[in-house]
Amino acid sequence: MQGFYIEVNGKQFSVGLKDGSFGLIIDCRYKKGKISINGMDKNLHAYKWYESQLEEGDSIWVTRKEIPSVSDPTEIIDTWVSDEEKTRLQTEIELRTYTKLRQELIAEGLIVP
Repeated sequence: MQGFYIEVNGKQFSVGLKDGSFGLIIDCRYKKGKISINGMDKNLHAYKWYESQLEEGDSIWVTRKEIPSVSDPTEIIDTWVSDEEKTRLQTEIELRTYTKLRQELIAEGLIVP
């Protein structure tokens, strides 16, 4: 599987999800920075591999490569949404899309209101 090899101050991680995505977040807004390595799969399971404060001189290496296996996450959170809620959200999105497209067709004179 394609993924990323990440090394933070010598601590090594192989990160990737077959059906999902992950993020490497580096926050340097304050005197001490922070690094987080997280992801989410298609079933809405959130994965946390690493989180730590960053100090001046810390090193971070990221390499995209084929990884034979993924490092065990420190935490997995089930963010599952009920089928009813998924249906409601999907219907809401589809209705907004329909309304927008209908307005465009009316504006172009292709359909009558």
